[in-house]
Amino acid sequence: MEESIDEEAKEIAERIIMRELMRHRSERCCEIEHPGKAIWVRGIGELAWAIDSCRVVFVFFRSPTCPYCNAMEPLIDEAARQLSGKALFVKVDVAMTPEAAAAARVMATPTLVALVRGKELDRIVGMPPIEYLEDFILRALEAGGCAA
Repeated sequence: MEESIDEEAKEIAERIIMRELMRHRSERCCEIEHPGKAIWVRGIGELAWAIDSCRVVFVFFRSPTCPYCNAMEPLIDEAARQLSGKALFVKVDVAMTPEAAAAARVMATPTLVALVRGKELDRIVGMPPIEYLEDFILRALEAGGCAA
């Protein structure tokens, strides 16, 4: 009799611990850390992995010959550095990964897509004023419950 009570108490404790671990995991906005700048993804599989890893993901579709892309890239890297752990910023070269651009219905570069819990919240096509970019990022973080 005493043995079954101990086993039952142990099972209850394990369930409480697992529930607590899952609660903390779901509170985290991003399951992966990145090197202080946006990371490159080189295929649909890597992009899917990135989207599944964080509540808020910003996908920067760019082309190496696009001057606006080259001007916007340092802003994306800086946002990625400042928001590490809250959101993930990824870069996709549309020339190297056209299937990712096609899947996201990207028709021009630069395009920045904000995904919250895997669903598109909004996108920016072209290079916006810095204030608009900041508001865009903050709206996505708030929508994902990861506001800075």
